[in-house]
Amino acid sequence: MRKLLWVAIALGSAIGLYLYSLSPHEKTFSIEPASPQPQAAIVQSGAPASTNLDATSNTVSVGKPKEGFQPQCIANDWLRNSTEEMIKQYEQAIERHLHSLANEGSDLSQYQHALYAPVESKQERLARLVKYNKSFGGKPLTFQAALNICTTAPEEPGCSIELAMAAIEADPDNGSMWLSAILYFAATKNTEKMRWAMSKAISTNYFNERMGAFALGYAEALQGSAANSQALNLFNGFAEALESVRSFAPLVDTCKEQIADPVFAQQCLQYGQDLQSRAQTSITQIVGIRLQKQVYRHNSDFKSAKIVDESYTRFTPTPPYPTKADILMFSDDEFTRAWLINFDQVGEVEAQRVIHTIAEQLYPGELPAPCEELEFEL
Repeated sequence: MRKLLWVAIALGSAIGLYLYSLSPHEKTFSIEPASPQPQAAIVQSGAPASTNLDATSNTVSVGKPKEGFQPQCIANDWLRNSTEEMIKQYEQAIERHLHSLANEGSDLSQYQHALYAPVESKQERLARLVKYNKSFGGKPLTFQAALNICTTAPEEPGCSIELAMAAIEADPDNGSMWLSAILYFAATKNTEKMRWAMSKAISTNYFNERMGAFALGYAEALQGSAANSQALNLFNGFAEALESVRSFAPLVDTCKEQIADPVFAQQCLQYGQDLQSRAQTSITQIVGIRLQKQVYRHNSDFKSAKIVDESYTRFTPTPPYPTKADILMFSDDEFTRAWLINFDQVGEVEAQRVIHTIAEQLYPGELPAPCEELEFEL
């Protein structure tokens, strides 16, 4: 679990740069307002009172900082003032607290233990999640986390059609949960179920990959522990969310293998369009583009393949780096919370744009850059 040093050094700008680097094209930002999406309860409970949800834009805005607020880079302070032993002690405090949750009998404690307590392998994580789902009925995050593991290791005990169907039932209106089920069906060569799920996924009401909820829940699980730096814990939680991504290869490969079937190819094309237009993360949108390009190229429609390849949009912050938003998120966890809530509300690109806009509005002039000595490495 040696992530804290990496988080402190890299996560402010690196999250954005990592996700944006997945796109092969530099594009001007352009995105339509997202339709309202229900938030997980854990996001709402973790939101600070000083943030508010704008009903028009569906994004969280952040109030002006307290009088006399001076941005300070937590990451830089951490590197300057801490020793290797202090970092080790902080990580050990995280592990002790998360493991201790297993001894508490409440639904919330068992939920947090299943999702966040360190494990030696994905198999161990899957076993905990399956046990929690059976004992407490499961929640969207625990079902999706379990199903995501099954997309990479479908042969593991606990992975089954029953798990996939229970996950869908736990979050039936969420296209992201259907995507995880589709990936599992593809990984197990269950083409019939895969095609059925693809036809249903397109008509779901919203698409929430819940990465923000996962990170907020991680920080919430550590409240009251000795590892009580909320900013670091939020960033660390997002790093954990990035590590729990699902495998898209079964979907892409199955669509490629079945591309000679015009009906199946058309279904893959339509599903790719749905992922590109509704997914929240760059990587999922790019998978949607990949599905479309496969079909267009198979049909020798290279013009359409080029158009869809160039249609990907992203937000690129204006230099210098680290930006004002990076500094403010490392300085005040309220900004980080707002970004994570927005991530689940309107997606990665819009959330990044909003947090940078807020930072510029609050600090239109020069902002001291206490993080300027940091090197952001990918």
